[in-house]
Amino acid sequence: INAEYGGGLRICEICSIIKPDRSHHCTLCGRCVLVMDHHCLWVNNCIHEKNYKFFIQTIFFGSVLGFITIAQLAVNINYQCLSVPDSSEDRYAVCLVMYIATVIASLMTLALFCLALDHCQNMFHGRTSYERVWDRDDYNRGWKRNFLQVMGLSLCE
Repeated sequence: INAEYGGGLRICEICSIIKPDRSHHCTLCGRCVLVMDHHCLWVNNCIHEKNYKFFIQTIFFGSVLGFITIAQLAVNINYQCLSVPDSSEDRYAVCLVMYIATVIASLMTLALFCLALDHCQNMFHGRTSYERVWDRDDYNRGWKRNFLQVMGLSLCE
């Protein structure tokens, strides 16, 4: 499992430790990480086999929250700006702020949703972002097993 193509053990050139399959050295953390997906600057940590489930849940539920926020903004715009016949300047300022907030929320939600879809695709194919870049599909066990391997049977574990 830990063999190079030549037959010897793989050794990390930086850590000088045996490097298992699917592990990568993170230069930001300064250590080798097993089943490393990427280093996330938002959480200041590597996303790997132990926290990948929580990363996927965070970006998925963040997307859901973004869609709810956009819907709520749309309802407020409809009520505040389109339905009520008031021509005060305060109303125009409030409407402008709500329009800008809706555009920003839409762009952020779209980006987060695309990230969630990308990582769900990786999860269902049993690969990390590194393995996807190198077009490796060595650990695909079928979408159900891949899903259970990452998410488990409980939402909280």
